[in-house]
Amino acid sequence: MPDQITVSEFVAETNEDYKAPTASNFTTRMSHCRNTVAALEESLDVDRSVLYKMKKSVKAIYTSGLAHVENEEQYTQALEKFGENCVYRDDPDLGSAFLKFSVFTKELTALFKNLRKYLQGEEEAGRRKMSRPADLKKPFDKAWKDYETKV
Repeated sequence: MPDQITVSEFVAETNEDYKAPTASNFTTRMSHCRNTVAALEESLDVDRSVLYKMKKSVKAIYTSGLAHVENEEQYTQALEKFGENCVYRDDPDLGSAFLKFSVFTKELTALFKNLRKYLQGEEEAGRRKMSRPADLKKPFDKAWKDYETKV
């Protein structure tokens, strides 16, 4: 990281400036601090855009999952009805197979519903985290102006 400062270097410079403000070279390292904050902001912006794309994808999966679950439930009801018709009419073996298949499909649908709920929870947690502002530049610039007025 050229022209950037690590946290330990920043803390050391700050302590030195606090102990001996007149002999400190903290102001000369300020450009390194600004470069570090700018690099962090840039990497956070990239992360935000990736997280936004993930959020949109999860939301689309969740929305399509709702339709998928509804269709599977209708399919299961149709399988049950067809199986019952077969049992009562002419082929009880075929009817029981369709009834077993409908039970299997119901269980899969229940698992898919749980997955959908999990995805919804993850999406909501991500939305809450993204809604918190993580702007490092504004507090840094304010602190720098406060520092300049005191020196």
